[in-house]
Amino acid sequence: MSPILLAVAVLSVAWLAWSLWEKVSPAKSLPGIPLVEFDGDNSRERYTRDVGSLLSKGYDMHTRHGQPFCIRDFLNPSRPRVFLPIQL
Repeated sequence: MSPILLAVAVLSVAWLAWSLWEKVSPAKSLPGIPLVEFDGDNSRERYTRDVGSLLSKGYDMHTRHGQPFCIRDFLNPSRPRVFLPIQL
């Protein structure tokens, strides 16, 4: 195998491994912004089914008191969804 093909193959495998790791890595919070999660099961199916209760929990714990919070985004795990309080 030529050195160029070997380098392309190694880079492709590394990129694939990094992409898969980003999809399954644990949720990350942003500095200074708390991450709101379910108690127990934090699967993709539960987020799809019960996201309303998660948003309500975040509102009751943080936004109601003028603080932002974030939740996990399964489509892009490295960038959580942030919810900011409204300043009137």
